[in-house]
Amino acid sequence: TGEQSANAYANGGNLRSFLFEGLAGLGKTLLMRAVMEAYNVAHQIRIGSKTPCNQSLFYSSPNELRLNGEEFGTCQNAIAEMRPLILAIDEMQDFGNRKTVQTEKIYGFIKKALDANGYVNGQKHVRFDGENVYTVSKDTFCCLTATNYPEKVPDAPAMRSRFQVVPLDPMNSDELTSVLMLMLKARDIRANELTIARIAKCGRGTCRPLEKIVDALETRILA
Repeated sequence: TGEQSANAYANGGNLRSFLFEGLAGLGKTLLMRAVMEAYNVAHQIRIGSKTPCNQSLFYSSPNELRLNGEEFGTCQNAIAEMRPLILAIDEMQDFGNRKTVQTEKIYGFIKKALDANGYVNGQKHVRFDGENVYTVSKDTFCCLTATNYPEKVPDAPAMRSRFQVVPLDPMNSDELTSVLMLMLKARDIRANELTIARIAKCGRGTCRPLEKIVDALETRILA
């Protein structure tokens, strides 16, 4: 999906915003970064230059934007310049926790900018706060985000409607077993089939618990 969107953008299309949903450990953050990189390459192709899109911003959580400091200022400046801006913010549900004036401004801007209504000839004016109104184009702005808890995203139905939502399904036992075997091989740890099967069940649909178990095994072996 991200590759198709990047190809479309490289050939003159608009940027598409994505919301990745699923359990922790399914690769949502990795997918966000992959789509961001794909858009950067597409931007170079689109303009016929080796210059990357220098306004690709990644935040591991909205909490990085909570205060009126350097990160918030960088984000606002990028929104104002919009040449183009690929804004990636992980842990979207955190916009609803410990709200500040700064996070409310960013969240409000994203919500208004991604609303399909109000665009004229591919552009619209979006109010950022009481003083600043910025011009947004469909080919110069997109947001990439992810969440483990879609139900906790503020005004979830309205916000989700503005993204292409990509749900990530939990991994099945065969997939977890295959990943676990690769992990063990990479650490040069040997285990029989029964042990591997029992550890794989601990994954409960995601690789993250398996990583912790393999780390503990390696630590014990080296002790």
